[in-house]
Amino acid sequence: MEPNAIVMEYLPQNLHDYLIENRDNLDKQQLVEFAYDIAKGMSYLHQNNIIHRDLKSFNILVSSKCRNDICPEHCHYHPHVY
Repeated sequence: MEPNAIVMEYLPQNLHDYLIENRDNLDKQQLVEFAYDIAKGMSYLHQNNIIHRDLKSFNILVSSKCRNDICPEHCHYHPHVY
C-alpha cells in the first residue's frame, strides 16, 4: 500500500493568530464569512466520510485573501460514518 499525501498551498497564518492581530479591524461580515467557510469545509469532509478530530482556530489556516482552509493534519477517513 502506497502512503497518501496531501499537497496544499502555503497559508502563512492560523485563524487564532489572525483574529488576535486584527481584532480591532474585523467587522461582523468578515466573521460571518469565516464561520461560513469553516462550515462549508466541515460539510465537505463529512459528506466524504472524513472526520476532523481537532477542529479549533489553531487548525484553520488563513490565506492572504482571508479565505480559510481546514488543516488536514487531523482528518481521518471513516467508511462507516453516519
